[in-house]
Amino acid sequence: MAGVTTVLFIQAPLIYPAPQNLNQSNTPDLPSKRRSRPMITDVINPAVLTRLHNYGESFHDGDPFKHVLMTDFFSESFIEGILREFPVPDPDKLVNEFGYKSRKHAVHDIRDLGPTFKRWDEVVQSSEFIQAIQTITGIDELCYDPEYHGAGTHNNMDGQGMDVHIDFNLHRTTGYHRRLNLIIYLNEEWDESWHGNLELHKNPWDRKNDYFKSFPPYKNHAVLFETNEHSWHGFDNIVLPADKKNLSRKSLTVYFYTKERPQEEIAPKHS
Repeated sequence: MAGVTTVLFIQAPLIYPAPQNLNQSNTPDLPSKRRSRPMITDVINPAVLTRLHNYGESFHDGDPFKHVLMTDFFSESFIEGILREFPVPDPDKLVNEFGYKSRKHAVHDIRDLGPTFKRWDEVVQSSEFIQAIQTITGIDELCYDPEYHGAGTHNNMDGQGMDVHIDFNLHRTTGYHRRLNLIIYLNEEWDESWHGNLELHKNPWDRKNDYFKSFPPYKNHAVLFETNEHSWHGFDNIVLPADKKNLSRKSLTVYFYTKERPQEEIAPKHS
């Protein structure tokens, strides 16, 4: 698979259910005949939408846990709009998604970044898009998060990394179960040797038997993976060449939730 390094290891229906929203009070309960159903092919590459079942097979076969890589995810015109509106951080105000000082900049309120981001927000909560993600993953009743808690734009500078970890499991406001991460990379120029590659691990605490898959953050590559108590992931510190220090590792992230999840997957709340 192009753009993937393996280390040490062997049509959506025409009528869709209404999207689920983590904050239903912000979404009027309109009759289905009045609910707008915007086309999403201006945003998502139509070729991606024709391969949902193929992506589903890859997702369920994913190792060390369920995941799938989708290349050329956005339409070309849309990703150019995203790149034009992508926030440029003030070096003196670099904080991560939790508000701590770092070599990372994160923005959650993406709707204010520009019309392209506002359009992305419309698509993410649309029935068409949510049904597409459900078709790939087999997870029903997915909920969109209007808070983009921990998600949104992520911009990592030279020297920044992310320790291998599992994600928080419950939404801070609703208590809904976090089920999926979707990360779309936006880097027009990147070399795998610069590190910063997404790594999906079997178990970093079992060093003898651990292995991982690595995904360089190439432009318009999207990685969708399940989040649970063994979805270990992270990336090692970015090491840019001296003449590339002006670059950064850019991505756009969305997390999906469900009100319930299988009992055997439920764990006490953790960050």
